[in-house]
Amino acid sequence: MMKYLRFALLTLPFLLSSHLDAFSYPNFEVNDLSISKEKIDEQILKSIISFYASSNKESIMESSLDEEGGFIELSFRIDGELSHTVFISVNKEKYLFGDINLDGSEDVIATIGLSAGNIVDWDIFTFLLDKGGSIIANMHNDSGSISGCDRGLYFPEQIVNGWVIGRSQCYAEGDANCCPSLEYTNVHQYIDYYGLSLAAKRKK
Repeated sequence: MMKYLRFALLTLPFLLSSHLDAFSYPNFEVNDLSISKEKIDEQILKSIISFYASSNKESIMESSLDEEGGFIELSFRIDGELSHTVFISVNKEKYLFGDINLDGSEDVIATIGLSAGNIVDWDIFTFLLDKGGSIIANMHNDSGSISGCDRGLYFPEQIVNGWVIGRSQCYAEGDANCCPSLEYTNVHQYIDYYGLSLAAKRKK
């Protein structure tokens, strides 16, 4: 019998409309990106970059584009020293699509990589869209907070019948930082505009 653990998620909903209207990219415009693969919708990229810009107001944000890799790199510096770097893919194939809240429209999940020296982490953004493709809600979760682990990472992999199914890599006692040895299959479900509920089980 499956044993499910329920976790409260750290969700940081943020308002998009007026903030996005005032936001501009530091060094380039999304429409100017010459990426060969199909690009994710501009409003998704704007929303993600806007989140990091507003969450790191004490830092100086520098941006660059890796055309070969297909991602935007945001570097944050404090007193001239590099604090951390965020990597945001512009290629649509790197995002998950599916109907999360079962309203008949396709929603989007973005997994964003963060690096601070030798420490690597991931942020998960959940975008609920209306039938016209506009964002009606946006939730941010730190990967570790929805991993179901005391210490670990979570990677969403598919959306099925309103459930987001993903994989958690968790650290057992004595695991090196490079190599979490425990793996779980996680499923979480949309509740409302302000959070998700998570059930986690050990993968057999």
